[in-house]
Amino acid sequence: VTMAATPTGKGYWLLGADGGVFTYGDAVYAGGSGGAALSAPMCSLVPTPSGRGYYLLGQDGAVYSHGDAPFHGSYKSLSPDPSLEASGVDSFYGMALSAQGGPAGLVTGYTLHAVAGTAHPPQARQYQLGTVT
Repeated sequence: VTMAATPTGKGYWLLGADGGVFTYGDAVYAGGSGGAALSAPMCSLVPTPSGRGYYLLGQDGAVYSHGDAPFHGSYKSLSPDPSLEASGVDSFYGMALSAQGGPAGLVTGYTLHAVAGTAHPPQARQYQLGTVT
């Protein structure tokens, strides 16, 4: 489904839709969701600044943290968005991390990116969890 480079640029992770994580080069394996019953396919893998962990994001906004990636919640831990039509659906496609403390800093929060609604074109949405700077 997707791949992400290590902070050194000397390795990478591959993520399958089933949550399986494959490592190459200096990428550290910190766990995955392959074989687990998921509520939606995985769509994104985002490494921590240290490269010793990563986040997996499901298309339904579920966040799975592995290694040194602190968990700050998932989309389902937020209150429902009243502006989203009853028939609208959020489809998540990526996340951005907020960190403090330099290149190998601590992740303090993240922003989930989604498209939503039944109108064309769909609306872009962002959901912040933790402390986002």
